[in-house]
Amino acid sequence: MLSILLVLTLNVPAEGHADMVRLVNGNGSCSGRVEVFYIGYWGTVCDDNWNLLTAHVVCEELGCGEAVATPRGAYFGRGTGLIWNDYWLCNGSETSLASCKSKAGRLNCSHDHDAGVKCSRDKGEGSVKVPRWAVALAVMVLLLSVVLLRVSWILCKRFGIRKLETTHRMCESNIYTDI
Repeated sequence: MLSILLVLTLNVPAEGHADMVRLVNGNGSCSGRVEVFYIGYWGTVCDDNWNLLTAHVVCEELGCGEAVATPRGAYFGRGTGLIWNDYWLCNGSETSLASCKSKAGRLNCSHDHDAGVKCSRDKGEGSVKVPRWAVALAVMVLLLSVVLLRVSWILCKRFGIRKLETTHRMCESNIYTDI
């Protein structure tokens, strides 16, 4: 059955807008059916005129990179409840879907046409995002370990130590080995 609803123009506040859009039923947090929170209710978005520019705004708003696909025809399943809009006018440079213009008028859409998006940083289920500082720290620890290993070997060789016992390692025959 085709739902005919009066389309409301979204004028949500600019601050805190990241929780005003979500992706549902996707493979992780960066793909799924697009849903918008407005006046206290979550609702879907129709895929009429849904394009990569508009999807790009959603992906960027959610911190998921760029849009790579805009699946149509309720690809991520049919939503329930309200359908907030069926026509978005985004140029791709907006910071949130709420800052895009929307065309007010009569809604001529059903949940068979719920819009979806797949973003470039689709994290998938169970994935972990490692901060850059943690990667840099791990690399520095690894390099420091290699340097210390080399210094220990040089000291063993320089002082002619055939056997140097420490809490974790020993130097035998000028070769640094594990205990």
